[in-house]
Amino acid sequence: MPRGKFPSDKQDQFMLRLPDGLRDRIKAQAEKNGRSMNAEIVRVLEREFPKPVPTVARLMLLLGQAGTLRRSLRGEGVDQLIDQLYESIEAIVVDQMRIDNEEARSLTKEPSEDRDIEQDEGLKAEQPDVSRFGSGRSGA
Repeated sequence: MPRGKFPSDKQDQFMLRLPDGLRDRIKAQAEKNGRSMNAEIVRVLEREFPKPVPTVARLMLLLGQAGTLRRSLRGEGVDQLIDQLYESIEAIVVDQMRIDNEEARSLTKEPSEDRDIEQDEGLKAEQPDVSRFGSGRSGA
């Protein structure tokens, strides 16, 4: 059968050795759940290795939860706790923005003599090509 006929033909494939008896247990569980063995294995792997959630998305979720708490629970202690939560989230956002800005600036810096690194053989290490990012200066 020619490759590419089905979308799954274009997905990563991985040959796997299973210990004795594991294949039978996977097959039984897949049948019980009305899935193929592949779908059952992928389900278990996805549960164990979830897709990373970006920091911003996590922070937005926290803000939403804090807002829900503020609306549903009233009291001076709760309000103080939620205010502290907002302050912590804001600090994380500011820190993340600082880190992101530093990383962006490091990509646009021009190589300088004092940052050259000597390799063991006495040759200078290759500098990454950052020309596509521009110099970071106006008019350059």
